[in-house]
Amino acid sequence: MPLHDPPPPVIYLDVHDVCAPWMRECLRLVGREELYAHPDLDRQNVQNSFGMTYPQLVEIIDAKGITFWSEMKPFAHYGELFRAVVRYGELRFVTDPRDYLWAPRGMMLWFKKNAAGAPYYITSHRRFLAQSNTILIDDNRTNVREFIQNGGHAIHFNPLREMDMVKDVESLLKLFAGNCARNNLLKHY
Repeated sequence: MPLHDPPPPVIYLDVHDVCAPWMRECLRLVGREELYAHPDLDRQNVQNSFGMTYPQLVEIIDAKGITFWSEMKPFAHYGELFRAVVRYGELRFVTDPRDYLWAPRGMMLWFKKNAAGAPYYITSHRRFLAQSNTILIDDNRTNVREFIQNGGHAIHFNPLREMDMVKDVESLLKLFAGNCARNNLLKHY
C-alpha cells in the first residue's frame, strides 16, 4: 500500500475540435459547412477537405482577423467536458495556431473568456509535455500517438461523437484517477 496517493494527473485539453468547432468554422468560412459531418471528410488534410491549399485557407482565416479565434463559440459539450477534466485532474489547455497571424492574440482572448483561469500552452510540440502522470485529450491522431510515444497517456477525441465522447472521457479519467488503468488510455472512435 502506498504511503500517499499519487498526485492527480495533469490533463491537457486540446481546444480546436475538442472544446470549440475549428473545422466547422473553417468550413463555414469557405461556404462548405455541409461537409462537417461527412464521413469522407479528411480532418487532417486541408486540400482534401476544403478543395484549396493550406496557404489559401490561412489567408481566408487571417482576413477575418482576431475575432475568428476570440469569438469561436465552445461546443455544446464543453461545459460537461471541462467539469469532468477538473474533477479528475489538473486542467491545462493546449492549442497550435502557429500559422495564423491573429491566432495567438485571439486565442489568449478566447482563454480569458472560456478557460476559467486555467493555464494554457500555445505549442505545436505537445509530445514534449508528455510525462507518466499526464493525459492529452486531442482530436489529432498524430498528436495522440506522439504523446504516448513520449511517455504520456492520451485519448483520441472524435468531435462528431460529442456527448458520447464526453461520457467515455469521463469514464477513462475516473479509471486513471483511481490508478486502475495507467497504461496509455488511447481509445479510437
